[in-house]
Amino acid sequence: MTYPINMCEPCHCGGTAPSLCTGDTNCNLWFEQGRCTLDQLTYEQVQFILMRNPHAKADLLRITNDPTLVRMAEEIGLFKDEIEDDKVPYDMVNNPKQTLPFYTLFRGNIDGSIT
Repeated sequence: MTYPINMCEPCHCGGTAPSLCTGDTNCNLWFEQGRCTLDQLTYEQVQFILMRNPHAKADLLRITNDPTLVRMAEEIGLFKDEIEDDKVPYDMVNNPKQTLPFYTLFRGNIDGSIT
């Protein structure tokens, strides 16, 4: 994901430029207390929020039409915690309804008996 911008730059250039919040501001995490938070964040901060908040992408696409922010929202996925990632195969291997118990396989009892 490379963008034609410096990620440390603010999303909004400020001054007389219009706000980045041009769409639906109702119940939107990017618009709080009557202000557009996108106007105060850097691109790197927006990326951080998109990676960690499951509602950020949908809210961002509703509130702005800025091409760089829309592209970021479409390309950046949620961050997956390593512990949660490791839990998926652990649950698959250790699910007693789908697999045989681990100890029976190594004792040679493929039918699941413990004898």
